[in-house]
Parts: sequence; C-alpha cells; structure tokens
Amino acid sequence: MAAVLLGLAHLALVIVFGDKGVVELHRQRAAYQRQVADNHRLERHNLALFRKIQRLKNDPAYIEALARQQMLVRPEEIVISLPSPSPEP
Repeated sequence: MAAVLLGLAHLALVIVFGDKGVVELHRQRAAYQRQVADNHRLERHNLALFRKIQRLKNDPAYIEALARQQMLVRPEEIVISLPSPSPEP
C-alpha cells in the first residue's frame, strides 16, 4: 500500500512539475498571451505607419504641416525668431 501511495505521489509531482506539467503549461500560456499582445501592438503601429505613408504620398497639406513643424520654409518666406517669454517668478 505504501508503494502505491509513493507511486501516486511521484506521479502527481511529475504531472505538476514535470517537463510538460501544469507549471510549464501555465508558463507557456502566459508567454502566448504576451506574444499575442505584442502582435496586436505591432499591428496597430504598422497601421499607423501605413496611414502616415499614405498621407505623405497623397496629402500636400500634411506634407506642408510637417515641413513647417521642422522649420522648413519656402524660398520667398522670411523667418523671424522671437525669444520665448521667460517665466514670471
């Protein structure tokens, strides 16, 4: 009877902590969920980049807005830089 109980205890330990046991199953599921979340994040990032590329190809107003943000000006324009106001004490 003791041998059977010992065998069952060993079997239970192998099922829980073995190479393909419950602990490994939970670890693999967590890794899978992290990978799925990372894939969704990358898909959203790729879609944002795709939309930006489309706007750069087809939207002159968007291109001009980006150029102005980067302080690019047309040849006939004059740039006047004003000092930023200092914060009041």
